[in-house]
Amino acid sequence: MQRRTFLRLLGVGTVGLAGCGSSDGEAPPTPGGGTETPTASFIVYPFNAGSATEFEFAEGENGTAIIRVPVENTKPEPYTGTLSLTVVVDGEKRTLSRSIQLAGNESTKFPVKVDTNWSTWSPNFQNVRFSQGTPVGDED
Repeated sequence: MQRRTFLRLLGVGTVGLAGCGSSDGEAPPTPGGGTETPTASFIVYPFNAGSATEFEFAEGENGTAIIRVPVENTKPEPYTGTLSLTVVVDGEKRTLSRSIQLAGNESTKFPVKVDTNWSTWSPNFQNVRFSQGTPVGDED
């Protein structure tokens, strides 16, 4: 008997919920409180690294190591971002990062300092990554 009463109440509650909502044709409210339709923001990754054969390794100041990373901005507008790559130094993986900025469709090599002794380091790199790009002039 209690089971039938419970099922009947559950059915009435479900029917009541089915009628909830806006039926007057208004757009549903957005999280910001307005009723306008939100626009999608586009994430842009404008940078590409060159091929492995284009990377250059050199001795920097004070005997440290420098990797010159070839980077291309594939968009016609200037962008800024962050370049990151991983190197192995004395058997330990290190992630190195630096800020970059390129004009539209520009390519250049960015130096990344490896804090190690050039004469004992075996040049290497892996996992070249870029942050999303920020159009120059849109930085707040």
